[in-house]
Amino acid sequence: MKFTKTQLLDTLKAKLTANGKHLSISEKTIKSLSDSHYDLLVSEETELDDLVAKILPQYVSLNGNYEKDNADFVKKWKEEHPENKPEPTKPNKEGNEPSETEKKLLERLEALEKKDAEHEAEKLVSQKRSELLSKFKEKGIKDSKWIDKYMSKLNLTKDSDIEQEFTDAEEFYNLSHAKGGGTPGNPGGGNGDKPIGADRWAGVNKILGTSKPADK
Repeated sequence: MKFTKTQLLDTLKAKLTANGKHLSISEKTIKSLSDSHYDLLVSEETELDDLVAKILPQYVSLNGNYEKDNADFVKKWKEEHPENKPEPTKPNKEGNEPSETEKKLLERLEALEKKDAEHEAEKLVSQKRSELLSKFKEKGIKDSKWIDKYMSKLNLTKDSDIEQEFTDAEEFYNLSHAKGGGTPGNPGGGNGDKPIGADRWAGVNKILGTSKPADK
């Protein structure tokens, strides 16, 4: 198998948010659907780009439906409340508290606004994950098991510096493969005759969740 569930999910999200497009599907929904496609369609011969091209239209359609539902709700709210929305904690112009229906509509509108902000942050993080995965491929790091393990432990944010993240990842990769006969960054054998200090192994183990290899 040439790619993992995480790589499929990240690629789909990157495609859906390309060119600043808005991702309306929740993280839980898109992951559930992506995992199902992976289990049903992926074999040893399956190529990531081919699978994404085949299933992407379903995600585009689903995302469009979610976006339309949200837009219809906001439009209806604005039509029914042409003036500035009243604060739930303040009396309206008639001196009465907002009705239960108004309160529920306000709560839903606020939830949608919060969801939009969360989606925007998720989109930025997804783009950064895709950038980092592209750098792995560009630099010849092809160990999909190691990549999947590393990415699952990595906590990217919308403010993460991808150049620095790749530098750190490459160092961990070189250290974790140093006794395996070389790495893309050092084909001659990683650290050569220099032993890897315990503090550096601790850093690798913390990221990858592995134990220190036995000394020769």
